[in-house]
Amino acid sequence: MHKISIEEAKKISEIRNTIKDKKEDKRLHAIQLRGQGKSNKEIAEKLDTSIKVVNNWICKYVKEGIEGLLSKGQKGNHR
Repeated sequence: MHKISIEEAKKISEIRNTIKDKKEDKRLHAIQLRGQGKSNKEIAEKLDTSIKVVNNWICKYVKEGIEGLLSKGQKGNHR
């Protein structure tokens, strides 16, 4: 289980206050809840998503940090 430091939790909270994208906010909220000691199952239930998705978000956070949870520009044809 990955522990979230106080500094990381503060940074996530600050970013969540400025984010307008609901999907990004949901991903960051999941990490914040994990930092509060919630299990992936509890997080999934609270955020109305699957445990698998929560696992993916946490793994991505561990590997890439906050930037890994933020949306990247859309690829492909934008009609």
